[in-house]
Amino acid sequence: AGLFGVQVQALSGHENTVLSAVSEELAKLAKSPLAEAELNGAKLRLKHSILKGSEQVDMRAHFFARQALYSDKVLCRSDYVSRIDSINAGEVQQFVAKILKGKRTLVSEGNS
Repeated sequence: AGLFGVQVQALSGHENTVLSAVSEELAKLAKSPLAEAELNGAKLRLKHSILKGSEQVDMRAHFFARQALYSDKVLCRSDYVSRIDSINAGEVQQFVAKILKGKRTLVSEGNS
């Protein structure tokens, strides 16, 4: 159980184009794994975001608090990064295939 979301931004009038592109990319990912270079790039960006975002004391507190709220285990930053490093393309593919089987909901914010 859980909730998974994708957040995108689109210019007014281009929402359907963006929604179609995201849907197509997820469908491709469910059928074939990410290239290793693409997966490694995504891991680097995620780790950078987490580490940079938790440098300040108040943001580090948020980092730990979110884990305490949504998980049964709170990890230090280095263990969290190690978990990200351990993800492989097959696991990503399985995850996407699983979420695409679920019920979808669209939420829109703005003037469209």
